[in-house]
Amino acid sequence: MNLMADRADDERGLSPVIGIVLLFGLVLFGATLVAVAGMSLVDTMQTESSLDRAETSMQQVGSDLSELANSPSDRETELTLGNFEEGQASIVDDGQMIFNINPGRTAAGSCEAEMDIGTLEYERGDSTVGFQAGGVWRSDGGSPLMVSQPDLTISKQTIEGRTVRSIDFPATNVDPDNSSLTGSTVEAQQNRSVSEARQTEMQRNLFNCLDDSDRVRNIEIRIEGNQYADAWYRYLDEQIGAAGTVRWDGDAVVATSPLGAPIQPADFTIENPDTFGALHTGSAFNPSNLNDVFFDGYDSQMAGYDDSGRYDSKTGKLASATDVTLNGNFDFYGDVFAGDSIRIPGRGNSIDGEEHPNADIDAPPTIDGEIRDAIDAIDTNAENSETSAVTADDLVLSDGGAVTLTSGVYHLDTLTVPEDATLTLDTSSGDVVIAAENGVQVEDDASVDVVGGDANQVRIFSGADVTVGGDVTVAGDRSYKNFWYAPSTASVSLSGDEFTGVAYAPDAEMTLDRDLDVYGSLIGGFDGQIRDVDFHYDNALERISGDGTSAVIEDGQVTGPSDPELESFDARATILGSEFSNDGRMQDIYPSLELESVTNDDDLDSLSYWQETSSRVSADDGSELRDPDGESLTERYRGNDLDRLAYGEYGISRLNRGDNFHRGVYWESVRFNGQSGDEIQLSGMASYGNVFLRLYDSNGNRVSESWDGLSLTLPSDDTYTVQVMSYNSVDYRLELRETSPDPGDGETFYHEDVMFDARNGDDVEIEVSSTEASPYVELIGPGGGRVAVEEGGSDVTLTADSLAEGQHTIRVSSTSNKTEFDYDISLKRTKIENAPLLSHGPIKVDLVTNPPNSSANYREPWPDPRLDARGYPGAGWNDDVNHPAVPEVRSTSLEGLEPGTGFSVEMEYRFRLCGDTTSYAGTSKMIDGTRHFEVGCSSNDRVESTIEYDPGSAQNQLKILRDGDKVPHVEPAGGQRGMKDMLGSRLNADDTLDLDDGEFVIAFELDETRANFDDAVAGRSSADYNDVVMLYEITDQHWTDGSGETVTEGPNGSPLDENEDYTYTVNIENNQIVIGSE
Repeated sequence: MNLMADRADDERGLSPVIGIVLLFGLVLFGATLVAVAGMSLVDTMQTESSLDRAETSMQQVGSDLSELANSPSDRETELTLGNFEEGQASIVDDGQMIFNINPGRTAAGSCEAEMDIGTLEYERGDSTVGFQAGGVWRSDGGSPLMVSQPDLTISKQTIEGRTVRSIDFPATNVDPDNSSLTGSTVEAQQNRSVSEARQTEMQRNLFNCLDDSDRVRNIEIRIEGNQYADAWYRYLDEQIGAAGTVRWDGDAVVATSPLGAPIQPADFTIENPDTFGALHTGSAFNPSNLNDVFFDGYDSQMAGYDDSGRYDSKTGKLASATDVTLNGNFDFYGDVFAGDSIRIPGRGNSIDGEEHPNADIDAPPTIDGEIRDAIDAIDTNAENSETSAVTADDLVLSDGGAVTLTSGVYHLDTLTVPEDATLTLDTSSGDVVIAAENGVQVEDDASVDVVGGDANQVRIFSGADVTVGGDVTVAGDRSYKNFWYAPSTASVSLSGDEFTGVAYAPDAEMTLDRDLDVYGSLIGGFDGQIRDVDFHYDNALERISGDGTSAVIEDGQVTGPSDPELESFDARATILGSEFSNDGRMQDIYPSLELESVTNDDDLDSLSYWQETSSRVSADDGSELRDPDGESLTERYRGNDLDRLAYGEYGISRLNRGDNFHRGVYWESVRFNGQSGDEIQLSGMASYGNVFLRLYDSNGNRVSESWDGLSLTLPSDDTYTVQVMSYNSVDYRLELRETSPDPGDGETFYHEDVMFDARNGDDVEIEVSSTEASPYVELIGPGGGRVAVEEGGSDVTLTADSLAEGQHTIRVSSTSNKTEFDYDISLKRTKIENAPLLSHGPIKVDLVTNPPNSSANYREPWPDPRLDARGYPGAGWNDDVNHPAVPEVRSTSLEGLEPGTGFSVEMEYRFRLCGDTTSYAGTSKMIDGTRHFEVGCSSNDRVESTIEYDPGSAQNQLKILRDGDKVPHVEPAGGQRGMKDMLGSRLNADDTLDLDDGEFVIAFELDETRANFDDAVAGRSSADYNDVVMLYEITDQHWTDGSGETVTEGPNGSPLDENEDYTYTVNIENNQIVIGSE
């Protein structure tokens, strides 16, 4: 609650809200002049004694003293009194200055502090010149004059939209009790400890008598016994002006000046009162009987009640923090929420809506303390005298009469509206706040009517019971304009025909009489019978804060606190995500992409497909001892039935049904002899696909297995069998090498190993070149076996088909031993075997801005593949909104839109299977754990169908959402991002949107032509509304003062004037968002 506490933590009565300044400074009661003993005034005193010269000297002395007084620490300064004649300069006590805060108005009387006025004075005959309170004064026996102004000033300024008056008095005062003059040159010193002690005492005396309900409203300055009183009178009269008074009280000058700012209605608010439902209670809702009771809802920001078609009337709401029992005769159109159970006994009883048992419903908090604080503060500070409608804390209103209260803060003993009388609460110029000390009594056939500004509220704080026998109405049924608060100890009785507003009295007993219509919300306890009552819940209450200033208040919806006119606004449209590609097609892909150059530090360890780089083979990388039998293998066999090999041999054979075939696998066995500790390498290469190698010892025990190759150390002396297997009938080559180290000279080769990951069935091409050596390139499979090897000249190209799944190694060395050299390398994937493809359905998006007085403008910021005359796509497919391999958020700005401009989106999409298998996105997408690929579109890929959606024809496919709206629970199609994922942090845990004012989400369902968003939210539809999800946001507003002159550039330009009310309207109609001026 924002009451007028008007306190700083350490100085009661001072408030930055009001902006009171009482700066008496650390030198209050001033610098103390202390004469240094032993100096002879007679010895150095000049004889020249003109009053004019003395006046000039006094001004210089005053300047020196002020400088001394404002120094940050104790110090001394030398004052020259050369123009003063001996015996005529002195320090005298010249009366008192008495300060009085809120004279006669505070709870404990006046707050008073006194200050003795010390004067450094030069006297000659009947004339004097004196320095006091920071000013210089002169008297020639007649009316005294002010030569230079004192330190005391009274001013006004604007703080947070209020006119605030303040007093500034850093007094430089001479202490007559501790000062004397004994020479023409005097040492003056600041006595800081005395100054601070007296300042503390003065602050305590001024403010300690204020209690929590007081505010600083005025100050009285009384100057007694001062020889320059006439001059002080004129000066204070000039400073205070017409805002205050200056008068004589005998010989004393008494000036009274307003301080701070008057209280305002905005100082008395309950922030975000809990108004969840037409009836909302913290206890069980179990009335003895519901007899002919009706529940429904409306939205007063869209239209008044019964304006059919402008809102959903099945939005009634009832909420209890515990149990709900609906027993009797009732019609309920809306939802019931209960912290525990919901019971609807009786045959045929039900609600046309949803039941929410065990919901997260809090009990509305009681605010008894806040109500009491508000009433007390208003009692102390309200200015009822400013209106003739209130006399002595009572309304001036009799039976059958009428009275109007306009914007302001009022204190009443009891808010009584007599029989047949009318009280009009006019909010045209601002809020109306009433404190009703002893309760509210609206008698039979009386009425309370709330009229005026849509953005303003009535707030009534009742200290006791509320009894309403008449009607309480609000123009347009806008319940959020009328909040009545009562303590939990009160009873609330409503027995008229209509109550429009919010009656907030948690735990208070509420009694409702027959034939009552409630528009808004009642918060209290409901135990008795409820008969013949209609409850119409105003859903706008869920968007309104307690002071009403942040309400969206206009037909449609209005955001922002009104006065300046909206000149133009800027907006931004952002694609948060798009999922309109489907999997399902399997096809070989033959990419032909551009190589990406990457850099490294001559220590290359990995490479990706379609990358190239440079590196260096050095002795620091690694070395190997080549096969002692040489790299040139001997051909042992060529035919269809290989059965034996020895180290250093290879064989070429064929797998067919003449060998072995079982469960779709072809295989044959090849034997060789080996000894314990032999390091061997088996490499298998197929003409198509892969071969799988499985090694057994002579006892049939499996030793090792892998696709394409094996590299291992034999465990024992034995005859081993390797099974060569494939799913295809293929030709294959099997190589057997012994790679055991041999320390012989000339067999050490430096090498660098480069890793890459392969997908099962990949074909690769590796190019290695060097100007310093002849490269020797090996491809080693995941199992360590050699897949392929290539050498010859300075440029080597190694190709390998149908690789196994897993990490492969490219080993780069030289044909010469112990050779270091630089080399270039590239890695290409030339075939992706049986790849799962994404079907690409390109989406064309037109952003449409529709100004009020001209034709619509179409923008297409994200290009879609163009179609030629035959209907074939052209270039640009990879820039499409729905391109799965381009996941980044896309945004475009819309600037300088005039008020009344609507925003909508027209969408066109095409079913097309792109078949350019030499081109794909360069990245891939995981769907249900499987990597999918998207190929490009060529000029021969014809569009299968084209469907267009515009706002007029796409009522079901397009949905505009605002803060608090729910999104569907539908799981997206396999592998797609869902709408929830696209929204990210803009979504609350309960699947409602968390958006700022001026933010909107536009969701599209392009596939299901009979989609219904409400069905999707309720889980009755498979429509996931994730095909395109867009955020439309108002990013800036530009305002004028009504004359056409721009007064602010809005949030991103110069600051808004805090005194003004900036409001724009939002209407959502015909699937477009219209921003207008209030």
